Amino acid sequence: MHHIKEKRAQMGVTQVQLAALAGMDPATLNRIEQGKANPNLKTIERLADALEVEVGDFFPKVQAPLFDPGPTEAERRYLRAWRAFCWNLAGDWAENPPQTSREIAPLLAAISALVDAGVFENTADDTATLGELSLFKKAVEKLYAISDDVEDAEVAAELRRSIALVPQDRNVA
Repeated sequence: MHHIKEKRAQMGVTQVQLAALAGMDPATLNRIEQGKANPNLKTIERLADALEVEVGDFFPKVQAPLFDPGPTEAERRYLRAWRAFCWNLAGDWAENPPQTSREIAPLLAAISALVDAGVFENTADDTATLGELSLFKKAVEKLYAISDDVEDAEVAAELRRSIALVPQDRNVA
């Protein structure tokens, strides 16, 4: 309950002082503030009285979104750009497969950026994004096929590990 710590700081009292005002052990208050303990209703009421606030002040008043709006146009452009990058890479590598880890590094960076940005998640029923994901995965499939042409087994394995970062459980055609 980080709101307790915020209210205490606003009031300008220490944990020990607030614990005394609320009639509780300072160690218990410390655990509550750190999220390591959950106070019961009576403890929350005592803390609210000691901080001169309402119990409801400890809880967020923001309503959760009612629906997931799906990816924004900027996120779709981001995916399109990375998809184009992977297609170009697949085209280049079809003629001249990568032979070093250094050549694979840009692909790993691209896939990692997409995974970190969450583009493979929360696509809902957004057909534009699902279409982009489908095309992206086709590019990744081409790259995976190219891994068979890589002479160095260790580099081929690294390429396959990079490609494996792309989730395969999405329903994309």
